[in-house]
Amino acid sequence: MSLYRIYFNCLSFLIKFLIKNKLIPINPIKELHIDLNKPMLYILPYSSISDLIILQKQCKKIGLPDPFIKNNINGTKLQSYIFIENKKYIFKHFLSNTWLDSINIFKIYLDLHKKNPNLNIQILPIFIIINRSPKIRKIYTNIILSNLLNSIKKLIEIIRLGRDSFIMFSPIVYFNRIIQHNDININFINKLIRISKIYYLRQKKAMIGPKPFSNYELFHKLLTSKIIKKVITDESRNKNISIKKAKQNAIDIIKEIAANFSYESIRWIDKFLGYIFKRFYKKINVNHIDRVHKLIQNGFKIVYIPSHRSHMDYLLLSYVLYNQGLVPPHIAAGNNLNFWPTGNIFRRLGAFFIRRTFKSNKFYSTIFREYLYELFIHGYSIEYFIEGGRSRTGYLLKPKTGILSMTLQTMIRNGLYQIAIVPIYIGYEYIIEVESYIKELYGNKKENKKIFSILNKFYKLQNLGQSHINFGKPIYLWQYLNNHIFDLHNHIKTSETHKPFWLNKIVNFIAIDIMININNSSTVNAINLFSTALLSTLHENSTTSIYLIEQVECYLKILRNVPYTLDTIIPNENAYQLFREVLKINKFGIQSYCITKKFIYNNAMLMTYYRNNICHLLALPSLIACIIFHYKLISRRNIYYQVKQIYPFLKAELFLHYTNETLNNAIDNFINELNSQKIIYFIDKDQIIINSQRIKLIRLLAAGIYEILQRYVVILFLLNKNPEINKNTLEKKSIALIKYISVLDNIKSRELFDKSIFFTFIDTLRENNYMNSQKKYFLTKKNKLYIILANLISTNIRLIIETFN
Repeated sequence: MSLYRIYFNCLSFLIKFLIKNKLIPINPIKELHIDLNKPMLYILPYSSISDLIILQKQCKKIGLPDPFIKNNINGTKLQSYIFIENKKYIFKHFLSNTWLDSINIFKIYLDLHKKNPNLNIQILPIFIIINRSPKIRKIYTNIILSNLLNSIKKLIEIIRLGRDSFIMFSPIVYFNRIIQHNDININFINKLIRISKIYYLRQKKAMIGPKPFSNYELFHKLLTSKIIKKVITDESRNKNISIKKAKQNAIDIIKEIAANFSYESIRWIDKFLGYIFKRFYKKINVNHIDRVHKLIQNGFKIVYIPSHRSHMDYLLLSYVLYNQGLVPPHIAAGNNLNFWPTGNIFRRLGAFFIRRTFKSNKFYSTIFREYLYELFIHGYSIEYFIEGGRSRTGYLLKPKTGILSMTLQTMIRNGLYQIAIVPIYIGYEYIIEVESYIKELYGNKKENKKIFSILNKFYKLQNLGQSHINFGKPIYLWQYLNNHIFDLHNHIKTSETHKPFWLNKIVNFIAIDIMININNSSTVNAINLFSTALLSTLHENSTTSIYLIEQVECYLKILRNVPYTLDTIIPNENAYQLFREVLKINKFGIQSYCITKKFIYNNAMLMTYYRNNICHLLALPSLIACIIFHYKLISRRNIYYQVKQIYPFLKAELFLHYTNETLNNAIDNFINELNSQKIIYFIDKDQIIINSQRIKLIRLLAAGIYEILQRYVVILFLLNKNPEINKNTLEKKSIALIKYISVLDNIKSRELFDKSIFFTFIDTLRENNYMNSQKKYFLTKKNKLYIILANLISTNIRLIIETFN
């Protein structure tokens, strides 16, 4: 046996037992649309026999061609891999001497393909990484010593970190696309090699990230910044303290804010979270992560903005990003989480802490903004929750724009053109804090976030079903500003004190678009659907499984046949299969009776939370159903009119994406879907009538929007009664009246809503010209809206509202 074969076998043996790879994506053949009937050429960034063996091991496991087996193309045998860089190493003389220079091999492939274009050879870029620590490697001038030490280091990495290695399969590139409109010569090939090197450098940066700040580097950069020097001087003068004391105050704030990112901590917490998530979640579903990879390849700095419904959001998103070959972001966390010992742990995982409010504290806000700038400049991605806190209602909350405004100011002041916001929808079949949310909404004191209470929640975890991480369409900040701000380049200032006059307005626009994009990426699950169906039967003591399944099937057909957006994730199962899933999880007290086949639920408030998660998806069809159900016979034109009067309020509250231009088309699509389900009939092109045999379906569909419409009637009634009422009084009286209705009408659930929705409603009245510049209401227009809405709720409820004192 040759020395090469001995060396190869020994290395293969080590790799077999020491290497455990995570594949990105998990199923490359399916997700990358690889054609196994076409020749394959693997491209790796640099020469490494160990990487080839690792690749061979995985290719055999998932069904890809063996990289060591040569491609036979028209009688010409060529090795099926090339390296972008053919580095020399200490064991070169052990290796096969048939290895050719990458450029020559690639040229032969191109020549063969030119002679026979039907070959359409597939290029599959591969990136293998074992050690994701971003420490800087030492460079040695002695080549032999350098090669020897690099080989030893690689061996140590395999032994120490082999079970934490990753293989990234990038999208397939076809030879046809490469040679199209290009002359095949040495310059063109060299250009391709250079482009490939840049690609792999960015891939490496995405997986490893920048070198972490040392405390000395961070403090030195911030304290020597002209802006912070100036604000320290201002603080000294304004508070009549010494420069030394003001500087110490700045140091204390930096210590309070700054993360202490550690690769080792990330690696160990990944193992811990992997165990936790595999035990308690049936599956973690990740969708559209390719958008993030594409942004990084194009050199963008990323701001992740997820929905926020649970403390698990921080952990789940970082875990997913790390296992998708991306560096976890630096996360803006509330100061309320900065307690021992979790504060230090979170810092090492990338958390930097932010005070709940610092509107009038220029000293703090300036230091925080400069810290944010240093993170961007250093190459870190950032994550923050624009809702401010966790949603207690299941709806997306009104966005808090402070940190978003700082992001834009940092970008404008420093000319950071390539910043992209990635909205993320995080969905759960069960949220561990949801019971405490319900208690808070009933008036109980907010739970204290001590370490023991968090550990206790983990201890109580059981079957949490599935979770979903959906990456929405990115918002390119510079492009967004260019589209909305005239002569943007003249607004770039180096002065920290400059704040463009248009900033607040544009920040609000971006914030709303972020929320819309989050909702556009929603996931629908069994719990959401059956919560919606069960809550539609509020006035019944129980409902049968047959009716429930039929109603959920109606929802599924609407969501599939008239998709909210192409990013919305709808389950593939039918209603009966989803029903069985609900019974398995059974988190909200469904009791089944085999004889009567009836279902009684005893936790309507809990179901309301999960219904609210997808309320925006069914809001428009529910509103249309509500209008048709009330009138029984109605013209299409009348439906258009009524929907257009109500829609602006739903859009503002639920962050719906339909515009004035697309609304009519959406209404038509939903009406046609109801007709295809035989819930309604067309008498002629304009007239619509309910199918009396399926009236229960349309009644239950309409019930999904009923509570929101009822709330609008309550608010408008109180405004009509007292047009001068202030917002706080309006909020208190509205809540009191809604509770009063629940008691008198024997409604089992109470609507969950955030207090800000009352302010949103008033703002929408103003934006849609229901009041003049002196904030006086146009009574005729407002009364018309009240009549439209009041006609859609029951006579009994309307009577209760209009006799309320």
